[in-house]
Amino acid sequence: MKKFYTILLVIIIVISSAYVIFTKSESSQQSHSSFPELALDNGEIKQLDTKTDTNHGIKDVTYLYDLTKENKAIGELTLVQRTFSTGDKMYFAEIDASDEVSLNITLEENPDELTHETLDKTVEEVYPFRKDRTLADPLTNKLTYLESREHSFLFGSQISFQDISEEEPSDGSMSHVLELLASDHSITTDDEVSIQLKTSEKAHTWWMESDEKLFMNMDDFEEAYEIGIDEFRWITKDMLYSHGLSSIFPSSEDAFVNSLVRQSGRASSIKLMNKPDHRFWININEHQFKSLELRRHEDGMWHTNYTSTWLNKAYDFGADYIDSRHNDNIFRSQLRRANYLGYNEYADNWNVYADFLVKRADEGSILQTSTGYFLIDYYEDDADQLTHVSLNHALSLMNYLIASYQETGNSELLPTIKAHQNALEETAEEWINEDGYLNYQVNTDGSYSGVDYNLVTYYDLLYSVELIEEVFPEDQTDHLEQLIQAKEEQLIDNGLYKYTDPSNIEKYMGLIE
Repeated sequence: MKKFYTILLVIIIVISSAYVIFTKSESSQQSHSSFPELALDNGEIKQLDTKTDTNHGIKDVTYLYDLTKENKAIGELTLVQRTFSTGDKMYFAEIDASDEVSLNITLEENPDELTHETLDKTVEEVYPFRKDRTLADPLTNKLTYLESREHSFLFGSQISFQDISEEEPSDGSMSHVLELLASDHSITTDDEVSIQLKTSEKAHTWWMESDEKLFMNMDDFEEAYEIGIDEFRWITKDMLYSHGLSSIFPSSEDAFVNSLVRQSGRASSIKLMNKPDHRFWININEHQFKSLELRRHEDGMWHTNYTSTWLNKAYDFGADYIDSRHNDNIFRSQLRRANYLGYNEYADNWNVYADFLVKRADEGSILQTSTGYFLIDYYEDDADQLTHVSLNHALSLMNYLIASYQETGNSELLPTIKAHQNALEETAEEWINEDGYLNYQVNTDGSYSGVDYNLVTYYDLLYSVELIEEVFPEDQTDHLEQLIQAKEEQLIDNGLYKYTDPSNIEKYMGLIE
């Protein structure tokens, strides 16, 4: 009996030790970051509800709060905690207020050995090749990175705004536009790490938090900062807002709209491709992936949700339409990041956009030539409404269909691909204007107009040649080479020409000019 108890004791000790080792190993993979402390100046915060959503291993917990002063409701706070595969977290705070609100968000008390870097450059400094904007962007470009002994943080700005969205008179669709009221970027680091979110209307802010270093050095941070000017200045859990063009409804010099071309996160997805083990690029791409999937329309596409006044005037388009180039950019970026994040089932989405394009071609959303056709640039529900065809859209859609055929072997794409190849070969000389530059678009009456982008279409043309020579080596590309030569002359004249290695051209697709 004594021998039995001795054996039993040994078994218990072994099991206990194994449990300690297991729990210690398991806990070591979890983030030790504490939940932020929330305090309202001269008021109270009451938690109302909590909701949880997990998709592709990315967990969102949404906390809903009432904000009160002297027992009077003055607003609501929504705080989303997004947890990534790295264990790191991203937070999105949004206030909707009916009175003056000042919310203090404390992330860490008594930070030790603090380092603090804030970058603030103009777009012209970072991207000198971009064309001049009609309106000056009023939102700060600041981004702050902070390290303590236990945590690292990346901070966006604190943005106060009002929602000026209006119903589009032409079709009753809602045009979603926000008007910036103020942007601040003051991070308190004296006795604690905290930020303050102030507004009397609505407000957004975001930050990322890790128990490890998000960036290894200043160059590492600066690389992210320069991409962030486009891709994560003003972001929420499912949107990215960018300074609006002058041709939007309702109009305001300080208007911001959801920019799908920037939300596609092209540069971030390429950075993940080049640095697949870098925790920051894993985090931001997991965020961008989920953000875009939350933003996705039930038909599988991404719809523009604000009114373009020039599209409305030219074609009577309202706020809910499909921009073919934006969707090309998004599908490419989502497929790229899904590949490097290990979301293998997402590869089926190659067919989603390709099938949509073939369907629209079959329904007549095309500009016919004598030997082929071009898919039009923009789509509403009415397939009979035809818009123009811009050269960059025509090339990008043909390129997407060829790449999709290459990936999936779907032969049903071939007639639409061949129609675009024929149309481009037939019209190549007509795309070149009297100055030797490329026109921007061909209209429904067959006329050509506008001056083409500097770089976007150049990369599209190089990619077209690269794809056709790889996938259809028997096909001619002389007409595309003719267009490339005209484009290169334009770039040389404008001091923008730089040799681009065609074998790496896919990385440049969807560049923002």
